[in-house]
Amino acid sequence: MIKTLLDGAEALAALSRHGTVTEAARHLSLSQSAVSKRLHALEREVGHAVVVPDGRRVALTVEGQDLLDRARPLLSGLRDLGTRRVGPVAWTMGMDDSLAATWGPRCLAESLRGLKRLKLGVGTGPSILLAEQVRSGVQHLALGTDLESDGELLSETVVQEPWVLVHSGLERRPGDGPLLLGQVPHATTSEPELASRAVQSVATFVGALRLASEGFGDAIVPLGIAVEADLSRKAYRVLATGRTVSLLGRRSLAGVSAFVELRDALRQRAERHLRK
Repeated sequence: MIKTLLDGAEALAALSRHGTVTEAARHLSLSQSAVSKRLHALEREVGHAVVVPDGRRVALTVEGQDLLDRARPLLSGLRDLGTRRVGPVAWTMGMDDSLAATWGPRCLAESLRGLKRLKLGVGTGPSILLAEQVRSGVQHLALGTDLESDGELLSETVVQEPWVLVHSGLERRPGDGPLLLGQVPHATTSEPELASRAVQSVATFVGALRLASEGFGDAIVPLGIAVEADLSRKAYRVLATGRTVSLLGRRSLAGVSAFVELRDALRQRAERHLRK
């Protein structure tokens, strides 16, 4: 059963990518009849059609596309089980843009120095996009904010990063200008005196900090932004709310030593950095 599903899913993926059985067969180094047999066997196994004729090409049915979407992240990993691994585990990670602009790269680099069996390729993007990349198999991992576990994804908390109020002009007390907010959901909920302030939207936390430092208003940013900018502790106030920074992967990584060791190393270094 597993081999039938795996062979059929690979044939379906090749067909989706190349459009014809002929091209799918060439990509898989199989005959056209072998590809067709795999697709028919897959349909018998799942109990519904996965492809339909579409002129001279073949198209996936709605059910076939759904099956492929769920199978694609597993294909390379299952095939890899039959190959003896030599050297370190090689994964890819997406890092939230705001983390990449502050403590994320340093803490990740320090963590990897102690994990000789793991090599990471790292890119950046918004957390919501990174979660979808992990779900679809484009990335193995994501280090982002407010990422939640679900039936497919496992989210492990790395650190609770507080929001801070950076005073306008970096003075000892908040100013009376607008509140500069960059991607801060519910940051003022527990701060009644901030909830009534006029708000100026800012695209990035770094931009909000720069505007605040020049006296254009008070900014709400993650603590890591203030630490990275080496602000005087008197120039900002730590708020009662914060954001959850998490390491995200597919549920199949639960208990995998490389994932667990990376999570623990990131926790230790993130806490140390934010206590500076």
